[in-house]
Amino acid sequence: MAIKNAEDGASIPYYGLLGQEIICEATAVLKPEYVQNGEGLADEHTAYLCAFRTNEAYRGQGYFSALMKFMLEDLRRKGYTKVTVGVEPEEETNRQIYDHWGFSEFIKSSRESYPDGTEIEVEYYGKRL
Repeated sequence: MAIKNAEDGASIPYYGLLGQEIICEATAVLKPEYVQNGEGLADEHTAYLCAFRTNEAYRGQGYFSALMKFMLEDLRRKGYTKVTVGVEPEEETNRQIYDHWGFSEFIKSSRESYPDGTEIEVEYYGKRL
């Protein structure tokens, strides 16, 4: 599904490589219908960033920060003026990281559902590029 979304122009996958190994990744979703609660989170000028992952052996070494900087600059060059993220309120460490990266504009809070039916509360924040 992720490959089809990228081929359809609904998302852009980003990967951090060390040699031939993918060590971190993230996705920019470009269309609101591909984001739960997508209104105000993605449109022709706004990209929703998600699916942040770093292999455990490489965490805390700045690799994901380098990928984030690249991703933000790439989206800015592509004409996007804003990016958004979602975070669960109890994930204080992630919230602090997003705040450090400049995601300080509170957009809204809402519930998201996983395929297994689990529901979570999510707060959404934005950053101007």
